[in-house]
Amino acid sequence: MVLFSDLPLNERMAEKLKNVKVDFAFQPIFDKKSMKIVGHEALMRPRGSTPLELIKEYRLEGGLHTLELATFFGASKAYYERGLKGRISINSFPSECFGQDESEVFFQCFPDISKHMFVEILEYTDLDFDKWILKREQIRSNDIKIALDDYGTGKNYMIAVDVFEVDEIKIDRSLIRGIYQSPKMQEQFEELVNKFHDRGIRVLAEGIECKEEFDFILSTDVDYLQGYYLGRPE
Repeated sequence: MVLFSDLPLNERMAEKLKNVKVDFAFQPIFDKKSMKIVGHEALMRPRGSTPLELIKEYRLEGGLHTLELATFFGASKAYYERGLKGRISINSFPSECFGQDESEVFFQCFPDISKHMFVEILEYTDLDFDKWILKREQIRSNDIKIALDDYGTGKNYMIAVDVFEVDEIKIDRSLIRGIYQSPKMQEQFEELVNKFHDRGIRVLAEGIECKEEFDFILSTDVDYLQGYYLGRPE
């Protein structure tokens, strides 16, 4: 359970965050070469609903900004409390920016986290470019890295890669499911990895759920791996 009341937030912000009923689980991320855990992705676990239901509810109410803040503060707090080490990846909506006061409070609470944080951008198919540019500048000014989540599930993939100026691509489960049975999928996967590496972008293969998928991904040049076969969220 995340308690926001012991963070140095103003009363209005603290009250909003306390009303967001979420916990967090952390799924390990593995370095491909060493197969050691190098960090975790923070996964929102709403109480009484699913992440998609909660996002829909807050979007309808115009409250995605509050949900964004609750995710960043809550996940970071839970990460430290559990004594986890290495990188922390936190999901983020591209159109939602921290205000200056909110940003200052966040880095006051978690002064070392920017060295280890990846912002994983969600829902990037319909972009408000002006809002994103503001957010990108804010992220970069704090040395936070940017990852593009769910690559392979939307549209305008390469446009999003350019707009977000990403450090990492997370290749979605949809491009990995059953890949060991399809030479065509294998070829497309390896072409993607090479394309991103040529641009200096690291690649994480997510959603690895069986030994056969793992064996193939291990034969490629991806940088990081994630999935239930390797480690479930805890």
